[in-house]
Amino acid sequence: SFRDIRAAHESIDKVLDSRATQSIFGAYTLNVIFSIICLTFGMIIVTSVRVRNLRKQFSVLRALGAETKSMIIASLVDTSIGLLLAALIGGAIGAVLAILLKDIPLLYMGLSTTQLWTRLPVNLIVPWPLLAGIISTAVIVSLVATYIVVSRALKLNIAEEIQYIG
Repeated sequence: SFRDIRAAHESIDKVLDSRATQSIFGAYTLNVIFSIICLTFGMIIVTSVRVRNLRKQFSVLRALGAETKSMIIASLVDTSIGLLLAALIGGAIGAVLAILLKDIPLLYMGLSTTQLWTRLPVNLIVPWPLLAGIISTAVIVSLVATYIVVSRALKLNIAEEIQYIG
């Protein structure tokens, strides 16, 4: 009768190797990739609008002899501070929501399922290396987008920028 007993690890490995689990991991990966793409375009748009509003000030600073490098560094520091605040606020909101919603089943399938779900031990596990990788990629992409937009804006003619921007 011991031949019919299977270890729990075999069942877990079988579930992890299933197509459903692979499709969940695939959807998660696509979610991360699309988030980084949206972040890139969002940062390009935000930085473009901010630089457009600061074009006259940049031109005046350049006319007074300010180095392009110092203006780019100032813009990168400004973006970094905004990213730090956004990461802290977003992380805090995400942690609070995860704690509040961890005992709620993803799909309501009747009262008996809800009772079973509440007895399951649900642990919040944060994959720190993955989280650090996603945040560092987001920061790098945002800083590169800021650098490209600001450096292109600072290559424009100083006199024309001061004259035509009202």
